[in-house]
Amino acid sequence: MRDSVIEHGGAGTEKRRYGFFLLSLCVFVMVLIMTEMTPLVADDYDYAFSWAFHWSYFMRIDNLKLLWDSMETHRLFTHGRVFASGWATLFLMKGMPEWAFSVANAAVCTAFTGFSMAFFRRLGGERPVVAATALWMLLWICMPVFGQVFLWLDGACNYFWGAALCWAVLEQAFRMEDNCTGMRNLRTCLLLPFAFVGGAWSEHISFAMLVILLLFLLYTRRREKRVPVRSLCVLAAGAAGYLYLMFQPSMLPGKLLGKADDVFSAYGEKLKVLAPKLLLAVVAFAALCMAGVWVFRFFARKHGIRKTVTVSIGGILILSGCCTLVLAGGELLDGGLDALVSSSLVGILLTGMLFLYALWRALRQGLSREQMALPLILTAGGMSAMIPFLAASYKPARGFCAPVVFTLLGSVLLLCLTEGSAAPEDKNRMKRMKLLPAALTVCYLISFTVGFADLLRVYKASEERDRAIAEALAGDGILITSPYPCRTKYSAQYGLQDLEPDSAWPTDKMKAFYGLRGIVVEMP
Repeated sequence: MRDSVIEHGGAGTEKRRYGFFLLSLCVFVMVLIMTEMTPLVADDYDYAFSWAFHWSYFMRIDNLKLLWDSMETHRLFTHGRVFASGWATLFLMKGMPEWAFSVANAAVCTAFTGFSMAFFRRLGGERPVVAATALWMLLWICMPVFGQVFLWLDGACNYFWGAALCWAVLEQAFRMEDNCTGMRNLRTCLLLPFAFVGGAWSEHISFAMLVILLLFLLYTRRREKRVPVRSLCVLAAGAAGYLYLMFQPSMLPGKLLGKADDVFSAYGEKLKVLAPKLLLAVVAFAALCMAGVWVFRFFARKHGIRKTVTVSIGGILILSGCCTLVLAGGELLDGGLDALVSSSLVGILLTGMLFLYALWRALRQGLSREQMALPLILTAGGMSAMIPFLAASYKPARGFCAPVVFTLLGSVLLLCLTEGSAAPEDKNRMKRMKLLPAALTVCYLISFTVGFADLLRVYKASEERDRAIAEALAGDGILITSPYPCRTKYSAQYGLQDLEPDSAWPTDKMKAFYGLRGIVVEMP
């Protein structure tokens, strides 16, 4: 990646420093406010109690020893994401201040911003603050169920925190192989524990990190004719973490090793159905990557064919745009702005369209294979996160966190590289083309207004519920309440169960959490 590194200095450094400070401050404050406006919901109440009693008792976790025992039981019977779930349990521990998660969540988002801006500054071009700002706007617009990924306590710990940690590991691994800093061996040793934890975070985000590291390692080996030892060590630590995650007793591989006969008798039919699909998906993905590499190398050497491919991608982009407009129009007519800004399919299509547009711009501008390699690696690795979901029985929309995050990172980097490598006359022409930034800003302002209004609506409802809980505790202990009135994907409750009549979960856990005698749910 060294050829694509762009050195920066002079008067622009101080300007970027102020820009980074302002962006970081805005991200921290906004995430802090939005997280504070998001109440507890669904699984949050589960993690407030110990799992060590197999759900037979309602014992609040109030010390680290009980937290450890709870995660051990969780690892045995539920799933192996003890690092992610351990953070959720820690923030819900009795005596923990309510603002602790809000501050920590804002700090994680700010750190993600810092790593992203450092990445864009080192590899991307002249305006890293603008690139990092565009990345956050795109995440707000494109991420399915945004509130569950970024603002929900349990969801953030399991999804965006994992993506942020894996991105920090990847950014540092890329930096070490660029040979632009000293003490790389010490930094590698310090990075290994974080790589292990990132590899053990979740089935899909960790998988994406490993695929990106593997592709980066293979590309570096092919390009520089050497084994990138540091990246190999980071990959090995991440792979060890992934094995630790997947071979827990609660996960299918652990069951296969520990109780093969019981598992095959209980899951035989399911395995017969899933195994061919998973194998086919892995083979298809590998074949697609190999074909993409071959086609990319072939087209890069043939200017005429490369131009043909550029035109073809432009045609696909136009067709995708028409399909997205039709889908968005249908959502708008059926459900209004709330449905439009909350559509997971529209967000995913916009993510794909942005990548196609960035690729079209890069091919048209004549970017080299070395410059395009890392964005394509990030995108391919992000998309690979969907492979583990083929064997999952539960496929929530928040599972698209890794594909969206890494695809947007690759797309924004590709656009930065295209702008940075343009000739002076092309830069002047591109400055006059404000259509894309204007469209992004308009879409962001619309979705932000609608989404923040929904957050405010739910926040007011949660304050009313808190007052009702206080009155109930002072009286007969019976809470009379209604579900939160969420309408958009920016509320954590969108698509999640809050409270329903005659529903034991999460009503029973909520009663124990607040010390109520009963809850009566009135549907609006």
